[in-house]
Amino acid sequence: MGCRWYLAMTGAEYAVFSGEGSAAWMSCRFSTVHPGLVNLPKDSPALLILDDLIPFDHHDPQRIARELNAVSPEGILLDFQREWDARPVIEAILNTAPCPVAVTQQHSDGWDCPVLISPPLNIPIAQAVPKNRECWLDVAVGMQTFTITEAGCAMSGILEPSGEFPFTDHGCHCRYRREDRQKEIRFCLYRPPEMLGDILKAAEDAGIQKAIGLYRDFVR
Repeated sequence: MGCRWYLAMTGAEYAVFSGEGSAAWMSCRFSTVHPGLVNLPKDSPALLILDDLIPFDHHDPQRIARELNAVSPEGILLDFQREWDARPVIEAILNTAPCPVAVTQQHSDGWDCPVLISPPLNIPIAQAVPKNRECWLDVAVGMQTFTITEAGCAMSGILEPSGEFPFTDHGCHCRYRREDRQKEIRFCLYRPPEMLGDILKAAEDAGIQKAIGLYRDFVR
């Protein structure tokens, strides 16, 4: 079956898309003027992504589920990053969706649906896959720093790459450098877009069924 590759894109990018991979429509959000959703696509993308950039606030879970189902995608990703009680929304969507639905790790407890994993760049993909759970992979490209001090290790988010990366870690699909400072050691890891093939092969070997990356990261 393999690991299917999706490119997450805006409406403008979706309008001109033609290439490898399947289209994933992102930025579908909770409305600020009614209890449903906004920015739904007019046709059916392969994957529909609902995020919580606009907070959930007295919205109608049943209406949200109906609006998602009307799009008829092949799959739905609930890309919820905030800390809130998303259980009523997740339950309504899971109970009615005619397609697979995945949730982010922080909202995955109590459900047996697929989970989206977003492992840091220093963790091999196979080590990030939870047991007995279908996984979708968030493929992030860019730089991530790991700063080691006496207090422990501080990890950054994904950043724009800067500087040189003379070494390669094939297990993590990254290039990297080490910076020795007076009171700390910093490792800067960079995952370039051209490592996508190796990443998808590792994801397939780990049993991951879907992988999603940003259109703007992989299409120049």
